[in-house]
Amino acid sequence: MHEFSTYGFGSHTVMICDKCEREFHVGCLKAHNMDNLKALPKGNWFCCNDCKSINSSLRKIVVHGEEKLPDDLLRIIKRRYERKGLVCSENHEIEWRLLHGRSASAAEARSLLSQALSLLHEQFNQIADAQD
Repeated sequence: MHEFSTYGFGSHTVMICDKCEREFHVGCLKAHNMDNLKALPKGNWFCCNDCKSINSSLRKIVVHGEEKLPDDLLRIIKRRYERKGLVCSENHEIEWRLLHGRSASAAEARSLLSQALSLLHEQFNQIADAQD
């Protein structure tokens, strides 16, 4: 929360969207019929319906936790495995999860991110620094 005691909340106050992080003067928001703020909003503030919708969708995904990938995406992954000469079993399940600091414990998040990083290291060749 910002402190507005020096100048107060007014038309020159800059609002930052809690989704896209674009900045807006309160006076410009009013002049362009985007928002008519009289005080600093409680909680999140979004500059447009798209940002509000994206935030809402992401929150729903976080609540659902792990989800299986759709069959069409699994087929694409299987084809890419086969192109590399790797074997992908028929019952191979791939799940994804969006991590959010408030819904996962720090230890759980670190463990999942460590596993993801390990997978990335396995799939990509490391770029070596050039020797002078």
